[in-house]
Amino acid sequence: MSKLLNINKLICLIGILGFSINSVIASEIINLAKAPERPVWQELCPQGLENAQYKDIKWFWPDGTKATQEIYNYWAKRRADFEDSLAECEFMTDEFKSACYANVKSKQLFDTELYNIDKQKKQISRQVWKESFYKNTSSIMINILPK
Repeated sequence: MSKLLNINKLICLIGILGFSINSVIASEIINLAKAPERPVWQELCPQGLENAQYKDIKWFWPDGTKATQEIYNYWAKRRADFEDSLAECEFMTDEFKSACYANVKSKQLFDTELYNIDKQKKQISRQVWKESFYKNTSSIMINILPK
């Protein structure tokens, strides 16, 4: 009878130990699921502009260089704003940090969408201008080759 009692105690202890281990593992899994995911700049900006550097545009630069530097400056400013926003999130608890990271990421995605829309509008405007220019001008072909 005492052997049977000892076996029952052992089984109960093993059951309690197994339950407590599962509880610890489950709580770790829950904590992992709640861990805030920090946004990464490389995933939010166009490829090749991840490390764009801001430079003052000089008046004597060629137009193409100015236009390219304007793009670099835009993305350099965006990256600085992104990093400032992330720095603000770092001082929050994990619960609020996760929401802060989500807000930073959604703001960046929204700003990128606005940037792309603006770029498309400019391309359409240039195309319309070209079409109207060529429609309103007449071209004269001159044969310069001898017969």
